[in-house]
Amino acid sequence: MAVVLCGFASAQCNCGAGSSASGTIDGLNFSIYGSQPLSIELTSDNRFFKETILSNDATTVIDTTNIKLQSTSVSLIALQYRFGRGFGVSTLVPYSRIVSIYKESGIADIPFLVGKSFTFNNRNKFNVSAGVEVPTGKSSLNQNIIVFGSGNFDPLLQVNYQLVKNSFVFIWSSANKLTISNSDKNNFGNYYNQSFFVMYGINKTNTCESIDSLNISKPTFFLSTGLTNEIFGAQTISGKVNYQTGGNMLCAAIGTQLFFSRFGLLLNGFIPVRQNWWSSVQEKTTLRLKASFTITI
Repeated sequence: MAVVLCGFASAQCNCGAGSSASGTIDGLNFSIYGSQPLSIELTSDNRFFKETILSNDATTVIDTTNIKLQSTSVSLIALQYRFGRGFGVSTLVPYSRIVSIYKESGIADIPFLVGKSFTFNNRNKFNVSAGVEVPTGKSSLNQNIIVFGSGNFDPLLQVNYQLVKNSFVFIWSSANKLTISNSDKNNFGNYYNQSFFVMYGINKTNTCESIDSLNISKPTFFLSTGLTNEIFGAQTISGKVNYQTGGNMLCAAIGTQLFFSRFGLLLNGFIPVRQNWWSSVQEKTTLRLKASFTITI
């Protein structure tokens, strides 16, 4: 059986017989700019797939139905509050949508994290946050085998490092989710994400003097490029491992960022350069588009 799970993985969409992702993994990372305590982020993250038929295992109790997965999307609002001495808390509300021969949408599991930020020489920042994903999304299987949550409390761990040097900002991040089996003995797979980005400031007069110097009175425009690698664990349905699920995907990214005063606009495109799925029937991602708007208060 191929189960389509679309939620925040930190917003993972693990599409069973084909595993792919939809969502943002950096919505809960501590901001690379600004020193205000409250950050609000609005994000739309969309993935498009090469049309592939995902077939249920005929031995399962769910009727054998073919799903032609076309696209997935996660829209979310993220909140982050920073206390003194680098401590902070963050959460978000993800709304997921899947388009195939079915169209279904709903609230996914909601994560809550507590984090600590360490700044060195005003140019190096290390962030670590840990928490849990609360089972608010639909996790019971139905005929169209689409779910928006795992059905259990899943541990989360995120790590982020930022280095500022002249007009460049270097960012490495890792987001990880350990999925716990639910009461139906279903486990929709762990999720691991590693990414590295380089941002270059076009405004030569507004180079980055420190991690928090992007909260400026003049618009600062950046170009960015990077790589992101996602690993999806195999699913277990009714206690049995589905070996037609799981794998990894490496994507190249290019984007632009505009920062002005307390506002930020980020646009990014991701193109897969390598997709290693554990089964030849798994669907292939063709394109990912992401847009975010951030304000600090």
